Amino acid sequence: MTSQVLHGCRLNTDHLRVKGTAPPLKPHFSYVITRCDCAQLNYPSLPFAIRRGSWWSEDPAGSTGADEDRHAVFWRVSGQIESRIMQWVGDQS
Repeated sequence: MTSQVLHGCRLNTDHLRVKGTAPPLKPHFSYVITRCDCAQLNYPSLPFAIRRGSWWSEDPAGSTGADEDRHAVFWRVSGQIESRIMQWVGDQS
């Protein structure tokens, strides 16, 4: 459903792939923002991140019910993430 929501937002996903759960060992990041407790637990320390933040949101992959209900959860979380990004970008200006 993630791909469906991204396509609905007119985002190209052809270049995206699952990256696994191992933390990156060498890349340097100016900012690392995790969006759920699971990510915080899996990556408690990213030594090459200059700044780190955590934006909690419901994990849409854990939603249950009919496809229509699950799809609604994906769209709701997508909107929440978009709002946080827009706020964060504005704060960086």
